[in-house]
Amino acid sequence: TGLAIAFWLVLAGVTFVAVQLLGSFAFLANWGEPKCPDNSEAGGQNNPDAGAWVVDIRDLENPREVGFIPSAQDSRPGEGMQVLTVTTKQFNGDMLVMNNEQCGKNGRGGVSLWNVTNPRKPAKLAENWGDRGFADYNDIHSAFAWDAGAKAYVVTVDNFEFPDVDILDITNPKRPRLIAEYDLREHDVSQPEI
Repeated sequence: TGLAIAFWLVLAGVTFVAVQLLGSFAFLANWGEPKCPDNSEAGGQNNPDAGAWVVDIRDLENPREVGFIPSAQDSRPGEGMQVLTVTTKQFNGDMLVMNNEQCGKNGRGGVSLWNVTNPRKPAKLAENWGDRGFADYNDIHSAFAWDAGAKAYVVTVDNFEFPDVDILDITNPKRPRLIAEYDLREHDVSQPEI
């Protein structure tokens, strides 16, 4: 059964799976089309071709798709998706963190944050935030968030300013703020593949 599920996930273009703390709902990152179209006007909020499936997994023998969270046009979620509980003054609940890789001329980068306290009714908190490039937020490869008590943060890998790690304050998830950028080599972090 596990091999069949893994094969299905690969065929469906699933790039990452995030599960709520209590294990009731899973969020499956959908890359969309295998290749980025040369002249894509598809996708986005009105005709989603990428984003995250919301799946009820309370009955593991019979998982059910109960929703879809669309990515912006020509943007794709990759390996940087996570669900965590955040308890700050500005937000108290479950938050879905999604990275955004650009895939087409209208692609947008950065990180997107969704309120998934009620997974059947996700609510956008912030979309495509991060380190700003010339025209838009930089493409990011992955994201990891954590609740630090009164504050919350997300760290991302910036694909355009390699090797660059960006940290955003998401204490108020409707207004993320870039607070730090680091070249990890300057902090004696071994990265032999660079």
